[in-house]
Amino acid sequence: MLSFMDHIKIKFRHFILPQEILIQLAQPHQTILDIGCGLGTFLMSLDAEKKNLKGVDVCSATVNKAQKILVQQGKTNIDIAHFNGDPTTISNWEHYDMIFLNDVLHHIHPKEQFNFLMKIHKKMRKGSLLVLKDIDASSPLVFFNKLHDLVVNRQKSYERPLAEYIEWCQKLGFLLDNVMKVRKLVYPHFIMVMTKI
Repeated sequence: MLSFMDHIKIKFRHFILPQEILIQLAQPHQTILDIGCGLGTFLMSLDAEKKNLKGVDVCSATVNKAQKILVQQGKTNIDIAHFNGDPTTISNWEHYDMIFLNDVLHHIHPKEQFNFLMKIHKKMRKGSLLVLKDIDASSPLVFFNKLHDLVVNRQKSYERPLAEYIEWCQKLGFLLDNVMKVRKLVYPHFIMVMTKI
C-alpha cells in the first residue's frame, strides 16, 4: 500500500517541519480543516476524541492511502477526502474553527496563489483562524526546499518572500495575530496565524 517514499515522509517529516508549533496552535480548537493534507499525518498528530478533523488533497492516490491508514488505525473522527484544488468546492466552511495550509502555496502556480488565498478568505466564517505555513523565499536557504521538491515530489516549487504573503493577507482583510520564522535543519519556514474579521 505505502511506497518506500511514503514511509520515509511519515518517519522523517517531523525533522524538517515545525510540527510541534503547529500542534500547539491547534490544541484549543475543536474543528480543523487541513487543506493539502497529504497522507494525513498532521491530522493524526492532532487526534483526540472530541476533535472533528477534516483533510483534503488534490492527489486521489494519496487520499486513498490516507483513508486506508485511518481505517487501520481506527481513527473515526478524521475525514480525508479528494478535492479538485478549488477551495470553493469544500463544504461546511462555517463548521471550522481553524484552517491549516501547510506547505501548499508553493506548489500552486504563481499566477493562482493570490486567488487561492482569496477563495479561502471568502469561504471562512468570521472569527475563524487561518494558519499559513510555508517556505520563505527571502532566505538563501530556499534553495534546499526547491531541491527537496524536485527530488522528493518531482515538482517545481514557487516560494515567495514572507513579506509578500503578509501584504497579501492584510489586503484580503485578515487580522495578523502572529508571524514566526522557524528554521528546521536547512528549511526556512514561516508561520502566519490570522483571523478573518
